[in-house]
Amino acid sequence: MNKKENGFLKVLRYFLLTCVISIGLISIVATGGGGEEDAEITLLDLENRIYNLVNQRRTQIGLEELNWREIIAVQCRTHSQDMAEGRTDYGHGGFSERIGNIRKEINFASASELVAYNIGYADPAVAVVTGWLGSTWHREQIEGDYDLIGVGVFKNGQGIYYFTQILICL
Repeated sequence: MNKKENGFLKVLRYFLLTCVISIGLISIVATGGGGEEDAEITLLDLENRIYNLVNQRRTQIGLEELNWREIIAVQCRTHSQDMAEGRTDYGHGGFSERIGNIRKEINFASASELVAYNIGYADPAVAVVTGWLGSTWHREQIEGDYDLIGVGVFKNGQGIYYFTQILICL
């Protein structure tokens, strides 16, 4: 089996995994993709990879790339860490507070948040973006009328990656 076929099978397995409802929004949960996780990958690498994959999708369909804003990423990182360490439930709780903190530095019209978690993938970033694109609501957000993005990733002691992405429309 070549790498392309192996990657296709991983993507196919991902789509067959359980979707859960979190505060009325579908949040993708991936459990076990069969790949070995790369011990060398950093959380910042994953954030950058997600950012690049989201922009790759947007440019593929003729949309402008989103611009990174660190203030947004800081809010995303905090939320991902809080979920991973059990300080907050998995989901969108506290979203108003996060966007309120962003609004202190950026005046914007609207915002959207995507969350997910996964474990067992050689490339957790590809797994999460593939999952988001496989969900109608999440794909609509990624392909929506947004200008700015921030991403935060955190990995807990059990090896589970938690992801938060906030999109901002100016």
